[in-house]
Amino acid sequence: MKKRLIVFAAVLVMALSAVFVPVTGVEAEENKELDLIMVLDQSGSMKTNDPNGMMKEAANMLTAMMPAKTGRVGVISFNREQTEVVGLTDVSEADAVEKITNAINGIEYKGDTDIGNAVADAVEMFDKDDGRVHAILVLSDGRNDFGIDKNAEQASDERLYDALVDAQNQNCQIYCLGFGEEMSNTDDTPYQKLAGIATDADKISTETDPANIHEFFIRMLADLTGGIPNPVTNGEILVEPNVKEANIYLSSPSDFSAVSIELKNPDGNTIALENSDSLRFYRSDYSAVIKLFNPDPGTYNVEVSSADVDISVGYLPLI
Repeated sequence: MKKRLIVFAAVLVMALSAVFVPVTGVEAEENKELDLIMVLDQSGSMKTNDPNGMMKEAANMLTAMMPAKTGRVGVISFNREQTEVVGLTDVSEADAVEKITNAINGIEYKGDTDIGNAVADAVEMFDKDDGRVHAILVLSDGRNDFGIDKNAEQASDERLYDALVDAQNQNCQIYCLGFGEEMSNTDDTPYQKLAGIATDADKISTETDPANIHEFFIRMLADLTGGIPNPVTNGEILVEPNVKEANIYLSSPSDFSAVSIELKNPDGNTIALENSDSLRFYRSDYSAVIKLFNPDPGTYNVEVSSADVDISVGYLPLI
């Protein structure tokens, strides 16, 4: 028996809508073209600090959440070496999203850690003069590990410092998602490492529950695109006439891959959740994304097949 979705994150989304102010250089009235590079920690310590593989889940989640018509995603992985897993790739087609997520899923945790050079490589991947919004998301446990090679560590820190200055000068926003128990203490070195990389204090999160990651990403994408998350109550989503891309995000702290999702248009008819020119649908164990392109205005309804799983929904319109 189907039950209309009740959203426990509605209050949070309403609060974000009320207080959110876009970053300098991002205009809320325009749907800005966005380049995002994810920097993924594949060092051996992540085996302990990310035993359930949430880093990959998070990276795949964000790839699907990116603005389809104006977004590009790149991926760098690192231990003591840096690897360009995916160059900046347009995510307008489902095949491109699948290519990126498959590449992310192939990353293995092993080796020591050099965060600084990986972030510097990410900054250098951008074309500073292309007029696009640039952003970096670092997913790491913050544990730099050079062994006894202090010269290499110093050189990495110096290059990181120069890269952070360069990022600031080009208004490139840097976000961090921290993994591991040491992230619970903001005085510990791993947290401080990521805090020193993030552009400011509200751009770092250490909450690695899938639903909390989802909320962090909604806030981040709103920050970068100038969009404002709209409140959702009882699964009802009001789409305004000027929306070019309606992004509907579902998430849960537990696996809901067996739960069916249904979307109804303003006339009450069920919309087939199949990739087409007007729609994209992506889902994983803990999240799902529905994108409607140039949708008819009105109230849409999201329904799920089970009342036993807590599922939150967010809505970010792009105009």
